[in-house]
Amino acid sequence: MFYFWVNLLFWLPRLVGAQASSAPSTDSAAGILFKPSIGIPLENTPFSGATTTITADSIGQYINAIYRYGGILAGAVALFMLVYAGWQWLFAAGNSGKINQAQETIRMTLIGLAFLFGGYLLLSLITTNLVKFKSLEIKPPGFANTCVDITKEEECYKYGCAWVEAITLPAGQVGPTVPAHCTEAASQECPAAALVQDVNIAGLKESGCSDCRLTIETINKLKTAVNMLDPKTESLTIKSAFRSMSKQAQLYWCYENRINDDQCSAECATCQLAAKPSCTAPHQTGKAVDVCLKKGDVDSCQYMKTKYNCKSADSCPAGLYDVQDTLRRIMEQADFTPISAEWWHFNG
Repeated sequence: MFYFWVNLLFWLPRLVGAQASSAPSTDSAAGILFKPSIGIPLENTPFSGATTTITADSIGQYINAIYRYGGILAGAVALFMLVYAGWQWLFAAGNSGKINQAQETIRMTLIGLAFLFGGYLLLSLITTNLVKFKSLEIKPPGFANTCVDITKEEECYKYGCAWVEAITLPAGQVGPTVPAHCTEAASQECPAAALVQDVNIAGLKESGCSDCRLTIETINKLKTAVNMLDPKTESLTIKSAFRSMSKQAQLYWCYENRINDDQCSAECATCQLAAKPSCTAPHQTGKAVDVCLKKGDVDSCQYMKTKYNCKSADSCPAGLYDVQDTLRRIMEQADFTPISAEWWHFNG
């Protein structure tokens, strides 16, 4: 029985991963698409079977989903083995051999569960960062790392670099001047990067959020918004929060070079409205958040495009106008400022 649990722990991730094999394709409007051959049947995962766009945090989300699903399967197997051993003991009729076999089954099952969940618990007690799969700062296909060789501002943003404005002196003053140039984004990171922290709000879902960090003030406002929800029928999902200089530069370039409001450049998975990279840009200050609301059977997270900025109940899919109105009301009461161009975007 012990070897059964060891083999389960070793092979389960591989078996689930094999089932969820990808069928990637590229689309000039949608970027790189991924559709599992067999979905991972979990709530709040992009790998349930539907086609999803690959993002920087897809690897972490995929590993997370596999191990969550594996834990559920292992728990179900453990429950079955415990019930089986219980019946084996019950019907042993005093046979010491069968009783010993049932006891051994129970003991090995409990040891297997301890191995399965004990490691996770131990790591989470040390620090939750050890059991979180955060995104990698990976540039999308088509983006390169050639910052110092770029001479045009637009190209600088395309490759996720930072553009530094020229520094000149007033007439009559003598001293060094610096021409406008492109440089590595990390060298121009905003001070807010050291001030934001993980959101970690009970009842708030995270889906597709590559860097779910915000300022303390914004997190507290978000807690207020979550507390105003009806937990039986409503749930809030955070889609985007803090952005690095590199991430904001790429999103800005994709927005500026979109083909139209519904079609992005081939290098981009998304081309929604994005501010010019700056340490005062809302997302780069850690004060802006993109959220969506699920209310009853209507999940507004499926409609996060500007064409779904509902003006009336008749102008959008059934129920979406009411959900957007509820979200706006809750966020305003929590002291957020809505951005009319994007119904999901709020500044704290």
